[in-house]
Order: sequence, then C-alpha cells, then structure tokens
Amino acid sequence: MRADRTILRNSVLAGAVIIAFTILVYAFNPSAILVKVVSDVFPLLLSLAGAAFSYLIFHRQEKTRLGSRIWGAMTLGLLLWAAGEAIWVYYELVLQQDIPFPSLADVVWTLGYIPLIYAVASQYLPLHASIGRARRLVVLAAVGIMLAYTVWLVMLPILVDPEAGTPIEVFFSLAYPIGDIIMLSFGVALAAAFLGGELALAWGPIAGGIILLSIADLLFSYGTWNGVYYPNGELNFLSGVLDTVYISAYVVWAVGLYRRLSLPEAGSDLYSNSLLTKSQARLVDADMAKWIIRKAQEQEQAQRVSAAENPLRVYMHAVVGMLDTLIRHAGGGGVETAFDTFFNEKVRQLGCDFEFRDGNMSWKGEAPGPDCYVTLLDEAIRYTKSIVATKTIDRNLRELERLMPSRIVQAAEENRLRMLRWLEEKHV
Repeated sequence: MRADRTILRNSVLAGAVIIAFTILVYAFNPSAILVKVVSDVFPLLLSLAGAAFSYLIFHRQEKTRLGSRIWGAMTLGLLLWAAGEAIWVYYELVLQQDIPFPSLADVVWTLGYIPLIYAVASQYLPLHASIGRARRLVVLAAVGIMLAYTVWLVMLPILVDPEAGTPIEVFFSLAYPIGDIIMLSFGVALAAAFLGGELALAWGPIAGGIILLSIADLLFSYGTWNGVYYPNGELNFLSGVLDTVYISAYVVWAVGLYRRLSLPEAGSDLYSNSLLTKSQARLVDADMAKWIIRKAQEQEQAQRVSAAENPLRVYMHAVVGMLDTLIRHAGGGGVETAFDTFFNEKVRQLGCDFEFRDGNMSWKGEAPGPDCYVTLLDEAIRYTKSIVATKTIDRNLRELERLMPSRIVQAAEENRLRMLRWLEEKHV
C-alpha cells in the first residue's frame, strides 16, 4: 500500500507543478514568447505523454480481450489529438501566423473523438452498471449543466446566426461540443460506476480530465465566437483561464493514465500483492480460495434438498463467488451489484431456479442440469473479463480447484463444467 501511495503522490505532485507553473506564467506574463510556449507546447508534450502511457497499457494487454481494444483506441485518439497540437504549434511558432479555421488540425482533432469515445464506451457498456441514486444524480447534474451551457453559449448562437459561416465551418464548430458531451457522459458515468474499486483510482482522474477538457473547449468556442480569446493577439483574463484549464485537463488525464499503468492488471492486487513475493501472494490467494470453498459448502449444507451433497452446486457457487470477489475489488460495489443483476437475468432466461446475491447462492428448487451451469459460468467469466485480467481469473481458478475436494473437481470435469479447462480451450 505504501508503494501505491508513493506512485499516486509523485504523479499528482508532478501534475501540480506543471499546473502551478502555468498559472504563474499567465498571472505575471513575463514575456509573450513564454506564454506562447506554455499555451502551445505544453498541450503537445502532455498529449504525447498521455498517448505513451496509453500505449504502454495497451502493450501489456492480452490481444484477444476487451482491454486491448479499449487502450488501443485510447492510444489512437490521443495520438490524433497530439497531431492536432503539433499542427497548431507549427502555425503558431514556426510560421508565426494565425491558424485557419477549419484546418488540418481541426480534422485530426475531430477524428480523435471517435476512438476516444469508443474507448470509454467500450469500458462502460459491458458493465451494465448499477449506479446508486446519489451517484446517478451527480452524473446527471454534471452532464446536464455542461449540456445546458454548451447549448446556450455555443450551439444556439451558431445555429441562429445567418452569418455563422460555411457549412463546413458550422460542422466543425458543432463537432467539438457534441464530441465533448458524448465523451463526458461516458467518462463521468464510468468513474461513478467504478467508485470504491481500484479502477476508480485511474478512471476518476481520466474522467476529471475529460470534464476539464469539455470546460476548456466550451470556453474556447465561446471566446473565439465572441472575439475575446487573445483579442488582437493580446493575453487577457479569459485567455489565461482557458489555457490553464486546457493544460490542466491534459495533466489530470495523464495522471489517470499513469495511475492505470502503475496498477497491476485489474483484480490481481486483491490484497496489495504488489508488496508480496510470489509465494506470499499465493498464500493470500489460497486463503481467499479456502474461504470461498468453505462458504459454498456451508451454504450447500444449509440448503440441501436431499441427503447427498450436490458437488456441481458447490463448484458453481465457489466459482461465481470467486468472480464476484474479484469484481468487487476491481470495480467496486456498484459493478458488483451490476454483475449480480446480469447473472440473475441470465439465470431467468435459462429458466434455472436459483439466485445469486451478495456472494450467496440461493437454490429455490431442484438443481438444474449441467448445461445450465456451463452456460451461466461461461457468461459470468465473459463479464468478469471486461473488468479483471484473464490471467488473474486463471490464477484464482487454479488455486480454487487445487483446494477443492477432489470429488467436486471430478464431478465438474465429468459434466464439462470445469472453467479452468474452458479457459485453456479458448486460449484467452
């Protein structure tokens, strides 16, 4: 835990230094060239840093799973934004002339929204997230306020002005706020869904960066439309605030990406295993597995409908309980509730007569056939893989089966229910 705090503290401190330096430059305005360097070069360097962090996260993903698509899209989007920043720098510092609108920079910036929206949406949608009432109100308030200001200050003035410009100019003028609102909606909802889990430590700052970027884009659209963003090339209060917020957005986003890079694969750090040796981590995994197996056996005994233990029910309960524990740690209580809802909906669709809630399996009648269990565990592992690393699921399944009574593992094997075998056959 101490290592985690150090990583978080150092990344936040580095970001705070950049933001503080930016504020000082705009507050004292020591020279026009320094202001230009800060306003133009900082976003380029920070967007490249974000793309690099995102690529490193992508590089360690298993290429067959959702994570590779999420972080590959994030990398592409940030690279496109870095290209837009580079074009802006070229016009401002090399050619020393105003950049036309729309320009090639606007094209690549706008294209960058597509993979970035795909990245945050691909992380959020598979969760079927269950967000509590308080969190839902916060999400709706954040998105609603930003949407209202965007429509009032940017979109309506453009749409009602007969001299708003050519259709292509109107298109790019509206593309930015629309892209921001879509990305903001998914980003804030994702941070709210992961609240309480280890992934919130990364997606929270990323969502914060998206919020700040949306505010900066809103101020930029308002400032340029009304001619108050660097009027006659001179720095004013609005321009300084806008640029500071814009740079802060990249800083906070990069901190989130660095935090995600510094985390082990989601779910693998169940009890701060980053501080443990491999043998110590295995003991921790074993303790968790023993507790889950004992819980499953005790509940089976309490709900037994006949004198004989049903080993398939014990296996089913233990595996789903293990997945539920990993999801709760990585994604938080909201995602765990969403998993329960998702799993029980699949149970109802298959006509099986039981329910899983808060880590407990409740059997309501005769045990269903093995095919029902196979299908349900397949769906449960697919859901878990959208949050937790496959190798973490595999490791915990191996530990779970190693500690299970042999009669239970043998019964699962005979009925094609062993999920460890499923993972090996799928090569995921």
